[in-house]
Amino acid sequence: MTTVTPLSPEQLLLPKARLWWLTEMFPENIRSVTGATFDMSLSVAQKMYRFCRAALWFFLLSLKLKNYRWSRSSNCSSDRFC
Repeated sequence: MTTVTPLSPEQLLLPKARLWWLTEMFPENIRSVTGATFDMSLSVAQKMYRFCRAALWFFLLSLKLKNYRWSRSSNCSSDRFC
């Protein structure tokens, strides 16, 4: 049976340090362009979500009002004004 030894604090920090070293591997201009691209794509995705949500609300509301007007007009008799 194998025994599991607990990790030391240095070993726990090792993956974070590796990630930090990976970011330092690339030049600053590539990191800044990548960061700006990510921020821009996140912003565009948020704006598209808000637009689609508002457009869907407007479309469904218009459809509901159209159906409401149609149902009211079919209930009107010809001798009274609706």
